[in-house]
Amino acid sequence: MGCALEAFDPIGRIRTRYPDQDRKLSIDTSAVLADGRKISDIVEFKQMLLEREELVYRCLAKKMLSYATGRMMEIGDRGEIDRVLAELAKKGRGLRDLVKLVVQSDIFTNK
Repeated sequence: MGCALEAFDPIGRIRTRYPDQDRKLSIDTSAVLADGRKISDIVEFKQMLLEREELVYRCLAKKMLSYATGRMMEIGDRGEIDRVLAELAKKGRGLRDLVKLVVQSDIFTNK
């Protein structure tokens, strides 16, 4: 997935070549996903993420909960993660709402 983001330098500027002193190598932003779908640039990558919006929110919530609690999420945490995501959907899916729901979750408060 990082291939589509390779066109950005460390501070977020778009680039088409690597800053090699000896030779200027072109950046290839294309990739083939696990399901066989090909993406060629950041625009197609963004479209793919939008098509999988629910999975992106689930992954983000799990990563935030893992970071907040200092442990990996387990199968027993799935119900609370589902509850957090349902509440997030009602609130409009903002990042600020997700942070609040993470710190108010049973997973976080009972860590």
